[in-house]
Amino acid sequence: MSTEATFSPGQDSRVGDVEKTSQQSPVVSPRSFRKKIWTTCLIWTRRLHLYLGLILFPWVILYGVSGMLFNHPQAFQGNRSVSFRASEVSGKDVLTNLPDADELAHAIVQEVSGVFAEKGGPNVTLSHRREPEFSRYYGYNVAGKTLSQTVYVDPETGNGTIYYKTREEPEPQLASPLPEIKKLTLKENPVNRVQKVLPAILKELNLEAGKINVGNLAPNFVFSVDVDGVPCVMNYHLGTGDLVTQKEADLIEIPFRQLLLRLHTARFYTPQIAGRWFWAILVDAMFLAMVFWACSGIVMWWQIKRTRVWGSVMMTVSLIAATILVVEMHDVFRTNVIPKQSNAAVSVKTDSH
Repeated sequence: MSTEATFSPGQDSRVGDVEKTSQQSPVVSPRSFRKKIWTTCLIWTRRLHLYLGLILFPWVILYGVSGMLFNHPQAFQGNRSVSFRASEVSGKDVLTNLPDADELAHAIVQEVSGVFAEKGGPNVTLSHRREPEFSRYYGYNVAGKTLSQTVYVDPETGNGTIYYKTREEPEPQLASPLPEIKKLTLKENPVNRVQKVLPAILKELNLEAGKINVGNLAPNFVFSVDVDGVPCVMNYHLGTGDLVTQKEADLIEIPFRQLLLRLHTARFYTPQIAGRWFWAILVDAMFLAMVFWACSGIVMWWQIKRTRVWGSVMMTVSLIAATILVVEMHDVFRTNVIPKQSNAAVSVKTDSH
């Protein structure tokens, strides 16, 4: 049976108006539109926060682990360790009577004053604007016949820790296929050619010309050669003229720990788009991702109303702690000026038993 409805000409015309209204698009208020945009942005922020973490997962782990290795230089080196207390070992009379920071500062000032005593000045006195402090533990490398040992002694307590492992024989120095040439002066060194025109360029740009020092800013130039048919790698420093030639088969294997440390500090873009260039891209990507994670984390935290109070407290505490530490470390960097080490190395000779 047909269920179609028919309408007579005299029927209420409002029914037709309802049909026309239902076919028209609903009117969206500006407020609803803004809310929709905000919701869409939040969804994309969460997704980007998530997928950036998945994409950059290997590099986050790498930076975290290699950063830990910098902070703990003895970690993952195959070392064993033994600790000792100052009062329980030979030499306890020395270890238990080490000068503390104040005593050492007084001793140094006294020595300095003695140097200038006969010259009539200047007058050097100890000030208490800063508390005397050691920048690190006393450290000693001891090369035994069978063991390689590193000793750290706490300057305040005299207690110490010794890290040791079986001494490894140094790898034999592999002969270069071109031992006669260790330095090479190129007749047409491009670095020198650019150096000659730099004064004119600086003057043209209204800058100051002066003494030009290339130094380590010059690049290494690496390429392949064959020496009597043997595949080799040639490394030429365009600044110093140093030339190193190695057989491909003799290239050193970098230990995994050392590889992580070098990856952590690898930086700079290269003129050629190759592995190192892409690594520099990833360094920038990590910087952007970490900033984004911090900012997007704040945005997502703010959406959970029940966590706003405690979250605000934690963020305030974190900002205050970070500010205090940055100011403190700034002062440490300004005052800890390490002088260049003397060419005369201090050796410790131990009796073997």
